[in-house]
Amino acid sequence: GISPRMDLNFGRIDLLQLGHAVQSNTLHILPAGKSKLQKILIGDNSGTITCFSFKKGETLIRWKMQLDTKVSSIVSGGSRTVKDRLFAGGGQIIHGITKKGKEFFRMDTTLAEPIRGLFNENESFITIGDYVLNHFQSINTKYFYMASDRINATLCEFITSDAEVDVLLACQDRVIRCIQGSEELYNLPTDGPATCLCRYHPSSSKTNEASVDKMFVYGTSNGVLGAFTCNNTNIKKVWTHQTEEESGGITAIAATDITHNGIQEILVGREDGRVQVYGFFEGPTLPKLVYTKSVGESIQSIGHAHMISPDKEDIVVVTYSGNVILLNERPPVTSATKEARDSSVDKRMKELKADIDKLGEKLEQERKKFDKVAQESSVAVPLPQTLNINDRFVLIPQEACYSLTIEIASNLDCILLQANLPLEITDVNKSISITTVTAVTGGDHPQFLATTRVMEDSKRVELKVRATNGQAGQLIAFVMPLASPKTCQTLIYNIKPLSLYYRVQLREIKGPLPEFSELKITGVFTLTEMHSWIAFCLSDVPDVIRSEDPEITYYFVSSFSGTILQCQFR
Repeated sequence: GISPRMDLNFGRIDLLQLGHAVQSNTLHILPAGKSKLQKILIGDNSGTITCFSFKKGETLIRWKMQLDTKVSSIVSGGSRTVKDRLFAGGGQIIHGITKKGKEFFRMDTTLAEPIRGLFNENESFITIGDYVLNHFQSINTKYFYMASDRINATLCEFITSDAEVDVLLACQDRVIRCIQGSEELYNLPTDGPATCLCRYHPSSSKTNEASVDKMFVYGTSNGVLGAFTCNNTNIKKVWTHQTEEESGGITAIAATDITHNGIQEILVGREDGRVQVYGFFEGPTLPKLVYTKSVGESIQSIGHAHMISPDKEDIVVVTYSGNVILLNERPPVTSATKEARDSSVDKRMKELKADIDKLGEKLEQERKKFDKVAQESSVAVPLPQTLNINDRFVLIPQEACYSLTIEIASNLDCILLQANLPLEITDVNKSISITTVTAVTGGDHPQFLATTRVMEDSKRVELKVRATNGQAGQLIAFVMPLASPKTCQTLIYNIKPLSLYYRVQLREIKGPLPEFSELKITGVFTLTEMHSWIAFCLSDVPDVIRSEDPEITYYFVSSFSGTILQCQFR
């Protein structure tokens, strides 16, 4: 029978360092041309879209294009059969781009939210924001849908019919919804907030008929990998998979038959920097981890492309800092290939050393200019630099504590932590950072002070923070990069009174609901006011509520005691 290869061995090639942070939907791989090799498009937070290829061991920049705002999405468009156009979302504007990097179309959607996801077919556009989906036909709004919680990921596919595209929305409330027009057709509860979606073909032969069941895979922020099928009438969960060693949040996902065994593997990127390949025994039953590698930074996007050989696909990874990495399967090493590789490495090392020397000289010149201005000026030199910070403060229910992750596009120096409530804190990886807690006295002083020092060159630090349920306050992090002159940026995290409760769907609660102790409050107040009271006490409550919902019910479970809390207001 068919079984996944367990001997995968990928070498790392750093293709490009953009110099700016990137969003999660900004990697796009172009179809193969005459050479049967592919080019890559990547957009960053400076608004630059870069098209490049890889030839004879070197990255070749084909073209660059500058938008007014940071790039949040890049997709291919055109007719259903010929995707010969490129479209990019930046802010509230859709840009049409030729494959030579020229703008041929521009549409200001006048939306209230920035465009996070994008789809095009002929004159039809679908935009997805933080909460709202808009369908435009010839620039005019055709459909509108508002989700009940924040949209984390989206995928457009022809599922229920060949005439109208359906939109899968992965929402923060642990539900994946299938939307047709302005209506929700059906939904699927997940084992955590889904953060990425991908179409999956059980075999290498792809079918696109809308009448048959279509399979999709998803990843969640708490590390669960899952699969489901859907058709024109229902949605059904196929499997879910998670082990303790694979608990890092999944941030990117893709599927391809990278081993050429007739069954697609699943490529997974995690927020702790791990790239993983999952294979299957005898079709898509339960996946098995067959390869893992850490790139040292959180992963924003993952894909697959023929970059080096038309016969083998490579894995393309984009990290938060804008580093584009190629994982290429290494051939078996022989004496001839080893000699050729060593010669190529020596040549490349000499080129890199020469580049580093030139950059060092340029840096020294700029530093001398800065020091001269600072000495001649009677006032401080303003520094407009703002750090691009990728941070997460999420509850880990299994451990009844919070995970605080802070990542920047350059190396970290230290992080100072201050809180107005007692906390416990530990380092996740003591080889990267060491946290020292300072004893505090009473009075007006903060009740918690700590310093996290980064021990080696690292752009990312993860800490575990534990608070006492019932105590509320703020945790403030002062983030300092390893740079001169010293700069600092502040992050504030609210710790709610019921901080150890996490939100679930009713379908996730096993067994019958227990007898509740009930507290009922009635009076002259609005639905919005009641919603704000709950949001003040509990985490994972949506920022907005829909006006069409006459009654709202939330369920929470204590990660400490397992008790269930039901909040219902109307």
